[in-house]
Amino acid sequence: MLNVEEVLERIKNKFGLKSDKELAELLEVTNKTIAGWKIRNSLDFKKILNLAKKKNLSLDFIFNLQNKDQSLEIKNELFEDYVFYNLKRNIFKKNLINKINPNIIFLFKIVRKNINTISFTPQNAKEILIDLIVNYKIDSILESEQKKENVLELIGDLSKIECYVFLKYFDKFDIM
Repeated sequence: MLNVEEVLERIKNKFGLKSDKELAELLEVTNKTIAGWKIRNSLDFKKILNLAKKKNLSLDFIFNLQNKDQSLEIKNELFEDYVFYNLKRNIFKKNLINKINPNIIFLFKIVRKNINTISFTPQNAKEILIDLIVNYKIDSILESEQKKENVLELIGDLSKIECYVFLKYFDKFDIM
């Protein structure tokens, strides 16, 4: 389960902040908002994700997903929707503008073949995607080991949470 106080403390420690007031300033919210998040054990994920993007912070770091024993249940649909929207806009849309990047097509082909047979969580989604790509058997002259490497590089740039949202909402990307 998500522990908001731990998330906020990680952010404070990362930036050497001593108080919730300083944290509120960083997140561009009020002290009262921070207090409300702690009481409700909920966050404005848009604020957290904007901070991560602006300060180049890993979502895995913010939500402590490096520790595989940690359990994170993502129950806030706004959070998942926001991650989905950013994935679609930042990763896939820029490729769509220049027609569809062959690496994106290849990634979708690999996942489409396996999506009904895999089980994933926020903690293992990135590993699952990497395994799917590494273990994929090339079955066309249009595919190559180099293309697999390119897709692995694309996945390497995603956080665990982004990989989880990609797999969970795979059929809603409408790429192909």
